[in-house]
Amino acid sequence: MLKDRYLQIVIDQQVEIKAALTLPDLVDRTAVEPLQLLIEKSPVKVIMGIRRSGKSTLALQVLQKKQFIYFNFDDELLAQLSVEDINELFEAARNKFPNATYFLFDEIQNITGWEFFINKLHRKKVNILITGSNSRLLSSELATHLTGRHFGFELFPFSFTEFLNAQKIHFQNLELLTTPDRLLLKDQLMQYLNKGGFPETLNEDSNSQFSKMYLRELYDKIITRDLVQRRHIKNIKALKEISLLLFSSYSSQFTYNSVKNASSINSINTIKNYIDYLQESYLGFVVEPFSYKVKTRISLPKKFYLIDLSLVNAILGSSSPDLGKKLENLVFLHLRRASKEVYYVKQPSYEIDFLIREGRVTSELIQVAWSLADPKTRARELKALIHGAAEFKCTHLTVITLDEEELIQLSGCKIRVLPAWKWMLNPQPGTLTNEAARIGRTKPLR
Repeated sequence: MLKDRYLQIVIDQQVEIKAALTLPDLVDRTAVEPLQLLIEKSPVKVIMGIRRSGKSTLALQVLQKKQFIYFNFDDELLAQLSVEDINELFEAARNKFPNATYFLFDEIQNITGWEFFINKLHRKKVNILITGSNSRLLSSELATHLTGRHFGFELFPFSFTEFLNAQKIHFQNLELLTTPDRLLLKDQLMQYLNKGGFPETLNEDSNSQFSKMYLRELYDKIITRDLVQRRHIKNIKALKEISLLLFSSYSSQFTYNSVKNASSINSINTIKNYIDYLQESYLGFVVEPFSYKVKTRISLPKKFYLIDLSLVNAILGSSSPDLGKKLENLVFLHLRRASKEVYYVKQPSYEIDFLIREGRVTSELIQVAWSLADPKTRARELKALIHGAAEFKCTHLTVITLDEEELIQLSGCKIRVLPAWKWMLNPQPGTLTNEAARIGRTKPLR
């Protein structure tokens, strides 16, 4: 029978996924703890993020001591089923595993009409974890169709903390580091800038053939399967063209017109849509300039940041020589992991890399510079922060560098200069408040 064939796939998936939990090099994700705290508080938990960032592993780490059934809808055979088929399969699996009280649906957005199936289970108070690699489908769609409360987590590739954990590198007190310790952390940060945080490539050299092939295959799958197929995009060449343009200018300003002039697409609306699709799939993020006037914010250039710096070398074919841009991208990702409301500042006389808002208040201004050793660079970065402090009434001023640290008092302002590795491992008051926030963004979707 057809049902038995698909049930056998689910049975096989249980064996495979539980075997994965016994791997000796499994790295605990920092988001495990906050997700465990919510496991009983809402019937539906949603883990969103780019493909292969570890969403399934995170869910399994949360469920490993519980009775659960795992459904992987990235399987081509299961992905072709209808909602009615899925409902029948679900009941058959429950009968096969009667002790299961939790249900993990991996990449369920591959099923057309999946949200109606999940809503049905939600109404029955079935305890569900969902993973998916499309932010719109797993936030907007659920918010539209689900009745009641549910929680969303965003999981990115490994943070610097997790990158170090994977190397078995731990420090109890960052204020008591020896010189060799500091050199080690600086070296690890340099490796992280090139390797990135995808779990499968951590043990590989950033230029290894495996890493490049793995990341190119991942990128192609996201473009063709997550975007082209789901969005019914006909002009695949144009989508890839825009993607490569943004990838090649990460951490830099762009306008829709500049993309239009550099591509073969004449429609601004199409360009906007394609960039939105890239964000939906978590390939990158657009940051807007801050302005109290909405029209000004819309008219000024935006910035694009990559989900992971390993994609630079793999997709563009060569490593970016601009280490300052890489460091800026890394700082953005760290802020984004912490659910910060992030903008940048573009004024006629100065620019600031990151402006952090909390409600109606600007809580911090951040500049990123590889080094402040050059007097011109130092003067430019500090001057911008002083201007920003006056304009936005902000006293929390920070410069993130590769390895420099000092406290500067200038024009009545206190400016902290911090090494990136220290800033990411030991957040200062007012920046990132807790370890859990640095990896998984946790928020109620309704």
